[in-house]
Amino acid sequence: DEMIIGGGMAFTFRKVMDNMPIGTSLYDEDGAKIVPKLIEKAKAKNVKLHFPVDFITADKFAENAAVGAATVEEGIPDGWMGLDCGPKSREIFAQVIARAKVVVWNGPAGVFEFDNFANGTKALMDSVVALTSKGGITIIGGGDTATCCAKYNTEDKVSHVSTGGGASLELLEGKLLPGVDALSALGGGKRKFFVGGNWKMNGDKASIDEICSWLVPGPLDPNTEVVVGVPGCYLQYVADKVAGSQVAVAAQNCYKAGKGAFTGELAPAMIQDCGVNWVILGHSERRNVFNETDQLIGEKVGFALQSGLNVLPCIGEKLEEREAGKTTEVCFRQLSAMLPHISDWSKVVLAYEPVWAIGTGKTATPAQAQEVHLAIREWLGQNVSPEVAAAVRILYGGSVTAANCKELAACPDIDGSLVGGASLKKDFIAIVNACQ
Repeated sequence: DEMIIGGGMAFTFRKVMDNMPIGTSLYDEDGAKIVPKLIEKAKAKNVKLHFPVDFITADKFAENAAVGAATVEEGIPDGWMGLDCGPKSREIFAQVIARAKVVVWNGPAGVFEFDNFANGTKALMDSVVALTSKGGITIIGGGDTATCCAKYNTEDKVSHVSTGGGASLELLEGKLLPGVDALSALGGGKRKFFVGGNWKMNGDKASIDEICSWLVPGPLDPNTEVVVGVPGCYLQYVADKVAGSQVAVAAQNCYKAGKGAFTGELAPAMIQDCGVNWVILGHSERRNVFNETDQLIGEKVGFALQSGLNVLPCIGEKLEEREAGKTTEVCFRQLSAMLPHISDWSKVVLAYEPVWAIGTGKTATPAQAQEVHLAIREWLGQNVSPEVAAAVRILYGGSVTAANCKELAACPDIDGSLVGGASLKKDFIAIVNACQ
């Protein structure tokens, strides 16, 4: 809901946002290029950002440096650098922390190793400790921030301390960390349930408004990840409608290039520019109606991942292939075409969709679906790694309904559903809540 951006990172934001002179303070030239996009993303997701409004400055990076002060309006003069936030900033940050229920802290507010520039970090620590004492959950991640706990003797006065800074942030992203998976109840091989809704070529703004009116308030199982795939022309509209909720948005297709003479196609960057971070690729209708080949789908999956999108690749057999006993042969062939293009399986959620069961009212029995899901997982173990096989989520996507969703969800290798027509109806909530 709220984010404090302090420390050295604050100077890059202030310089870009306010054209503030920052002297010789830390400045991330590459990071500065994405500051406007980050600001817009925060607005879209209703995240309030807080930055220092004043600074404690130094004429050099040393413990015996001369000490000065500056505000955003004044700027930091040439030859001086900001090494801490000032008293007004400390007051603002204390108010933000006091009204929080959960705080994740990664990175000190200043150069706390030097006493003259440690007040900002110490004030943050005092606020975090106070919140913990009142029942708040406080998580400190990162070597420098953990060292702050040691310096101020607060290791036992916060909820959790870890030297894993980047790893802590990856855990919050939803990535599976091997150590957590092996040792913690947060992992332990348990895959987070996932329900995707594929709206296909359906809807207009009026019907989207109606869907969002019941989908956003739910209630939705907080332990289920929910993503809806919407027509390309409504990506921004739906992203704005569900901003700040549990529901994320996916595109239903994208191409394998960033730009060019590809009439009618979407580039991954265009999807991301709408505030969307998911894409469905290789859906049976793309394969069988638009004749997309395994090779093309594999290349599209690779480029989408390379571009930073999370990908929902679909695989599955037609009726004649199933009747010929070729179900796994077809699925493994489709997976093999994707395999060389996938470098980060943490950004992949597979969907098995028996083509003969899509939109027909027919569905594989839970036992049939489980059999194929287990075969896919075993194939991943043999062709990728046992770790990926254990971690990757595999959804079932063949006419899932409110009537059959619980029985499917109970199968050990079915980690959720990719839902078509039912995602346009209130029954979708029951499917999301299938594990409750």
